[in-house]
Amino acid sequence: MLKARAERKALESTYYHRARIERYESYVEEWRETRQGYRMKYDDKPCALSQASRSNSTQTQGPNQIDYDAKLFCSPKLLIKPGDRVTVTFENGLERQFEAGEPFPYPHHQEIPLLREDDA
Repeated sequence: MLKARAERKALESTYYHRARIERYESYVEEWRETRQGYRMKYDDKPCALSQASRSNSTQTQGPNQIDYDAKLFCSPKLLIKPGDRVTVTFENGLERQFEAGEPFPYPHHQEIPLLREDDA
């Protein structure tokens, strides 16, 4: 057990980014109306982001399209579901928004594929 904690702590020491996780779900307003929308699940959680090597933008007549895959590394204690909106804040304050894929849990961390689609 001590070894597992030490390994998790070593991995988490490489998490230089912060993540906010939001999930689209139903909720009840204080006046008892049921609505749907994104609700905060986690905020300011340490993470690391790794970008895949495929092309990340497409030149078009209109706005350039950004489309690439990335991978989020974070604590296995976070329950992240496919379709969750993940906003990653880099060390310099820059933010990027992604959609989560299916998480792959390990004993000391989890890896979550992310998709970024946006206009430049």
